[in-house]
Amino acid sequence: MQLPEAAPLSLWPSRLAVQTTGDASAGHAHHTIHLVLAREGRLGLRLDGSERGAHAGLLTPPDLPHAIDGAGRTVLLLFIDPESRPGRRLRSSLDGVRTFDDAERDALLEGL
Repeated sequence: MQLPEAAPLSLWPSRLAVQTTGDASAGHAHHTIHLVLAREGRLGLRLDGSERGAHAGLLTPPDLPHAIDGAGRTVLLLFIDPESRPGRRLRSSLDGVRTFDDAERDALLEGL
């Protein structure tokens, strides 16, 4: 038996997506652009230590401290390297946190 030739590995891809059961996070920041969408329901959001309501999804710029409560919900997480080509384009149009309502979230998730 011959194994197929291995594809080159990327140590950190410019985009990384995962779907999982959410949790409530403590305050944190990361150097990626961060998209979080609840498959159903809403996610709690805290910025600068204060509640910012519940949203169907949110997009955070790099290095912004935040906390998200997605406990018990199925969530889609997408991390985008801010120095990658898609990250630079997205970052140029992102001014702070972008939240999504149910209709916007549903449109983004359509077909996934």
